[in-house]
Amino acid sequence: MDAEQLNQALYDKMAAEQDALRADLLGKKPEEILEHAYEYAMREDILVEMEALDLSADQAAALLASPTPLADVYEKWSNAEPRYMEDIRDVIEELADTRVKDRDPTRSIPLYRHSGEYAMIHGELDAFRTSYQANVACKEAIEATIRAGFDGSHLTADPKGVLAEFGPERVTYVLAATIQCKGWDERFSRDNKIWAAAVPIYDEADGCRPYMIHIHSTVVDGFVGLVRRELDAMREQQANRSDGELSGLMANPHLYSTLRSGLADPKTGEVIETLYDDAGQYQEAISRSMASLHTPEHPSNDLMQYFKLPDDPQMERSIKSKVHSAVVTVEASGAKLYTRLDLSMTADLTRDELEAFTTQIESQYRDGWGAELELLTIPVGKEAVCLRLWHDEISFFSGAEAGRFEQQTGDRQDGPLPKASIRAQLAAKPIPGEKPAKPRDREAR
Repeated sequence: MDAEQLNQALYDKMAAEQDALRADLLGKKPEEILEHAYEYAMREDILVEMEALDLSADQAAALLASPTPLADVYEKWSNAEPRYMEDIRDVIEELADTRVKDRDPTRSIPLYRHSGEYAMIHGELDAFRTSYQANVACKEAIEATIRAGFDGSHLTADPKGVLAEFGPERVTYVLAATIQCKGWDERFSRDNKIWAAAVPIYDEADGCRPYMIHIHSTVVDGFVGLVRRELDAMREQQANRSDGELSGLMANPHLYSTLRSGLADPKTGEVIETLYDDAGQYQEAISRSMASLHTPEHPSNDLMQYFKLPDDPQMERSIKSKVHSAVVTVEASGAKLYTRLDLSMTADLTRDELEAFTTQIESQYRDGWGAELELLTIPVGKEAVCLRLWHDEISFFSGAEAGRFEQQTGDRQDGPLPKASIRAQLAAKPIPGEKPAKPRDREAR
């Protein structure tokens, strides 16, 4: 026989072998059939491949000499280390990455901390609307989670999914808004009402209705308890981590830093007076200018769009998989003003990752987006303000550490600030792989 005939004879023998296995399996119990399901499926795949494969005459004859060529090939496959499981892992990771990208637009939206009326007056309706839509999406996800975990008598819903997708801040906001808008409802426990009352709600009762949870209040009260326990567990877990493990940033995903500001001549932009700790009064004007700063090199104030660690691509991938956006703005604490980075996170950073993240953000404050901000003269009434995010005494601290940092610096009115716990004084070095390019106009400031 020639090669073609030998290949056909080999295929027919293998097909008969598979038919015999199928007949044998059909006579077994269902659980026994399941035990051989993988073997049967893989042998089917081998047969499909044999239809397209052209072995040489010697190869086909050698396999045809075996009484069970199909079983032999399957055994060889089983004992080898094929890419089959790797292919499955690749498919899982590819699907997960696709789903992450699909969820990113909602996850990356920071919670808008003002009313719709404020947004209209200050030209921030787009930010208000996108945050509002995210609140509604969060409410719908919470309702779906509750329905999936409530059988009419027992609530077994797991809040981890919505907390991971929308973040602790937005989930807390939507739940607290629901309870506050139903203050008359005695089916909410006193403890949960006290918890909800501590959360600032920026919309009036009518404005909250689209993202109020419309499920029986007793069930919602139980879910709030589950969420609070999960948040407590997250904080406790983070508090118990050793220095080499999690940073605890995800529990309060805001990274603050000290800044320098001054009053400037509206015409020339030259600094005429250093503000020290009196810049808080200009928060709104500065925040609007930061949100509207769009340049060819930096079209957005989301600093994750420019986040690069060319000397450590593995660290860069790890951080980007956990931090999906980092929107920079300012926040006043009394008369003081701080830079605030609003983070959208799906997992906590390790301490090493936080150090790398903070170092790169500092570089952006100095030589990237922050350098372009320094060129702005921000009008505030008849005055003007200029801002410098980076300075020689810059200190970073997390949202959880804000109170402690304020206490440490409360007695200081000027001069350098004391070092904070995250990155007290980072080394002043450019982004790895890049050369800092400071505009000449910055040196005067």
